[in-house]
Amino acid sequence: MTNRKQALEALRDQVKAGVKYETMGHTIMCQKAFPKPDDFDGSREAYANSSAQLAILVWRNDDLNATKALHDAVLPGWHFNVATEANMQGFYATASPKQWGNSFVACSETPARAWLLAILEALISETPDTPKGETP
Repeated sequence: MTNRKQALEALRDQVKAGVKYETMGHTIMCQKAFPKPDDFDGSREAYANSSAQLAILVWRNDDLNATKALHDAVLPGWHFNVATEANMQGFYATASPKQWGNSFVACSETPARAWLLAILEALISETPDTPKGETP
């Protein structure tokens, strides 16, 4: 059985490797990393606004609006920054719980993927290795 931390790490590894979103397996990977909340009602609106669907839109379409929505949903109150430098071949993104706190930095060829990677790194650091109620 895969726990949430392992699912987040698997998603991060695929995105970081530059794997293109193409299969139902990728959809399932996003759903494992971002499981449905307890109050999920199954409606089209709930699915469209789910963290799993937002992650899919970021991975598949490099959608910055979806990335912002995902960030706000899973890291509320966290600061973010997405930028590029003249010397860099791509973009970097940071996510931090405070403006000058610990930052999770990631780089990628697109700003949306860099930001998604920073979000995933932050979530991985905040997620316990075992699900609630289970002992290692």
